[in-house]
Amino acid sequence: MRGAIITKKVFVYVSIALAFLLITSCPRPPDPAKERDVSIYLELVDYWTTSVTLKLSVADSTLAWDFILSRNDSIVHEGRVNRADTIIIDHNLIPSTDYSYTASLIENGEIMNSSSKVDLATRRTEEFLGLENMHVLELRIFQNYLYAGTWNGGLWKYDLDGDYFTWVYLGLSSTDLGYEKYYITDILHNSNEILVTGKTDSQLKSGLFKSQDGGANWYSSHEGLEYGHPQDSIRYYSIQKFQQNEDKVLALCKRDSGITLKTSIDFGENWESDSNFTSLRGTFTDIHIFQKHKYFDTNYWVAGNTVWMEYLLSKSIDGGLNWDAFDIPGISPYYSSIAPHPADTDIIYISSSYPGSIVKAVDGGNAWINSSISVIPIFLHPYSDEMTSIIIDNDNPDHLYCAGGKYIFQTFDAGSTWIELDTSFGETVSIKSIVYSENRSQLVVSTTEGIYVLN
Repeated sequence: MRGAIITKKVFVYVSIALAFLLITSCPRPPDPAKERDVSIYLELVDYWTTSVTLKLSVADSTLAWDFILSRNDSIVHEGRVNRADTIIIDHNLIPSTDYSYTASLIENGEIMNSSSKVDLATRRTEEFLGLENMHVLELRIFQNYLYAGTWNGGLWKYDLDGDYFTWVYLGLSSTDLGYEKYYITDILHNSNEILVTGKTDSQLKSGLFKSQDGGANWYSSHEGLEYGHPQDSIRYYSIQKFQQNEDKVLALCKRDSGITLKTSIDFGENWESDSNFTSLRGTFTDIHIFQKHKYFDTNYWVAGNTVWMEYLLSKSIDGGLNWDAFDIPGISPYYSSIAPHPADTDIIYISSSYPGSIVKAVDGGNAWINSSISVIPIFLHPYSDEMTSIIIDNDNPDHLYCAGGKYIFQTFDAGSTWIELDTSFGETVSIKSIVYSENRSQLVVSTTEGIYVLN
């Protein structure tokens, strides 16, 4: 009996020992921090003077990870990254300060792995794209291509995804046309064709050209515009495309008999009269700006001179059938750019020069009609009398850019505060046009010395 008990105890002890050995010898569940070589990547998406946008991604689609973002070795953001990329935005930068960012994965409260540093000091300056001393007046982006219209030098195309400094000449220089002067004022593009307008040295010379083969060949596209008639000659000022139909184009033209609007439904092949208009105080004799709303196809704005040599603004909200005319008391009448809000038709930004300033309307400009109350600009250029361009970020309409002289400014709060972008343009540079590439998050700048891109 006693031997049986001892044998049973021995069996129990041996069983326990074997179980212990079995447990300790079995592999434990894998520790993600040790078993996986998980890489973390931090990329620069957008960078301006006081803000940066970064993209964080992890080379692992099965686990969620805690992470921290460090700026100059101080933690500025904590979060969790899963399968989808995470966009991190930092708006608290001090201008002209060097910053570097690092993202790190956290496991059990400890740093497991870190990304390479993103150093903003090497990303601040602009890049020169070429067309040196070409005097670029007009920029347009269509798909991945940048089109540049010049003073007498013709039309040029640049592949934004291609090699730097690789420009393709598309023709329309004053020499090729046999003109003494031809400077391009507008460039439109649909899926297959290009339409260009410009000013010539004579009203008897066509300023409107069309290409159906990407710019290899051009022909004058003025059927219905009565071009060349000595009693009623035409000079073209602006062409704008309709949002709902890429083949429908609106042209504002100056004729000997006044200003007229023409419409084409075949991308400039044939033109028909749309409407004639007069201001409340007389017919326009010269046009400086014609701006159609990008999304609301019946909203037009025009700035120019009247027969009494007054500077005037006019707007139409019914496709040009009726017009309200007004000036803006308290600012210079040398209007240079009109930027309607992409969603709210009551909000409009207008820039003028001498002095360089920007005003904003929140009621469609109605308060300016027949008003003698001085308008206080939302921005006065601190360095230059010029203000040449305003553009609005379609994804964030409170984010705007403006340019004048050699300076570029931006606002994140719809014009309440403005920040100068950190550029290194020379003292003789004058900015003529700016355009934003939404696909590449880049600002393209045309100047009297060539084209630059701000990354």
